[in-house]
Amino acid sequence: MYSSRFVVEIANCGVKGNIVFGKQVEPSKSRVHYQGKRLRVGSIKHKTDHWFEFEKKLIFSDIYKKRAKEIITLWPEAEKWWEENPA
Repeated sequence: MYSSRFVVEIANCGVKGNIVFGKQVEPSKSRVHYQGKRLRVGSIKHKTDHWFEFEKKLIFSDIYKKRAKEIITLWPEAEKWWEENPA
């Protein structure tokens, strides 16, 4: 939104939803940032808060395909995290 970087963030939400600012939020309206425990995909592999970038030097390459392939490669990290962190 503000730069050429983005995150892929995942979380689990229980069947009852969440309490946000003292109000009940149903699961279908829950958002990842409402969850206390969440993961930014790539953070486990890179051992840091991971962001994906659309680097200026790669402007003439197919950066969108490159980032999509990177996310697909990291997806097992997300699957494992979901299994180990049920709602």
